[in-house]
Amino acid sequence: MNDYVNRKFELLKRTIDHLRNPYQRDKIRVQVEEFFETIVDESQKKDIIDYFRVKLDEGLVNHKEICTAVDGDCVIEKNYEATHFFLDQELKKAEKENASAFKNYIQNLTIHGTGNIVNIGGVNGDIVNNISLLKEKGEENIAGAFERLAEVINNETPEDQRELLLDNISTLSNQATLERSERLPINVIKTIFSGINVLSSISTVAGVDLKTIFTYLIQ
Repeated sequence: MNDYVNRKFELLKRTIDHLRNPYQRDKIRVQVEEFFETIVDESQKKDIIDYFRVKLDEGLVNHKEICTAVDGDCVIEKNYEATHFFLDQELKKAEKENASAFKNYIQNLTIHGTGNIVNIGGVNGDIVNNISLLKEKGEENIAGAFERLAEVINNETPEDQRELLLDNISTLSNQATLERSERLPINVIKTIFSGINVLSSISTVAGVDLKTIFTYLIQ
């Protein structure tokens, strides 16, 4: 990687290593997003994300060698986990913006269920699949909550907010389909929730209690 990319990673790593307040992890998200906005070539983003992941893993190994925190209670380790999540979010954006380079983006236009969700493939398709899996498992209440949230987001939210909100709903609904032992660490799930505060008003319109979803995911 070139010097510019390396400098940006070192700045990001400095933030990760020095951030002690878990409620300020949005600083990491903003730093990641602002950097990748400067990368025009979508295919290059994937290479940089892969490079960042490798460097993050190296940094985490080095930190663990000197870490004195009680096992599982290290803020910095959780910062690394959260950064991996934010990089995954950037990869999803790149996949959508360059479907020819990333083959896992579904481009078919479909209508699902009652017709309230217009599914233009991609993230909406993932949400629909997750909801179906939850219903098959008998989790009708949680499935219904995600379904109502997706409907309101698709129909009522500004376009500049919609993509990120749907990405988060997709991630959370996917986590809900998994066993507790297979889900993301609780602190990462908390980070996702902290980044979608706008859903508090949306969920009221949809008749959904976000705390119920959060409790289900961490139980």
